[in-house]
Amino acid sequence: MAVYLDEPLPDEILFSVIARYVENAGIENVPEFLRILMGDGMYQPGKVDPFAHLVDETSRAWGMTARDISERLTLAPFYAAIFAGEGRMTAVVKRLRCAPWSGYIASGKPGIRYCEACWREDDGNNYPRYWRRTHQIPGVVVCPSHRCVLFGMGSTYTRTLLRAAAQRDGGTPVVAGSLEEARDWCTVAILARQLLCGDARWSRFGGEGPHRALQPYSDT
Repeated sequence: MAVYLDEPLPDEILFSVIARYVENAGIENVPEFLRILMGDGMYQPGKVDPFAHLVDETSRAWGMTARDISERLTLAPFYAAIFAGEGRMTAVVKRLRCAPWSGYIASGKPGIRYCEACWREDDGNNYPRYWRRTHQIPGVVVCPSHRCVLFGMGSTYTRTLLRAAAQRDGGTPVVAGSLEEARDWCTVAILARQLLCGDARWSRFGGEGPHRALQPYSDT
């Protein structure tokens, strides 16, 4: 069965693309749909890649490899950049205890995060409001592009993640503080984005992807 997910938008995280499809297609049995889309994909070193089934299901729509998906639509490059050595992704995913389709987002507070300015730009560009990878990086509370505090809503636990991702307003600021603190948070956000993306921003979908100053995702 081929699944025609939407073309991912710039810096979009995997769960955001899936949530939009589930919402637009009116899918009621979400667990069954995720099984069709992902198979039984879990991270098992030396065994089938957790995105192998997704690659097959989206080959007509995306034509991406498992590595493409991991590097462009998940937080795996961020974790791979800060955890060195063999088995680094095994250790990270074991601690996160999250499903690969989430994009390897950490479970718990402050929920999934968005930037009001980014969503206003989405509205102006006739894009659907979508969830950015950069905003979901652990410790990021400010948008590195607009330098404003992010808003959070819902939960990042996989059992409620897609339901939360279907919301498009009603969030609350994830932090409150002084202007000086905001500058520090912005510095953290910019550094986190560099770890996620390397030297280059998002390149055109379907292209060769960004040139990476950091080591690409690998378990070795």
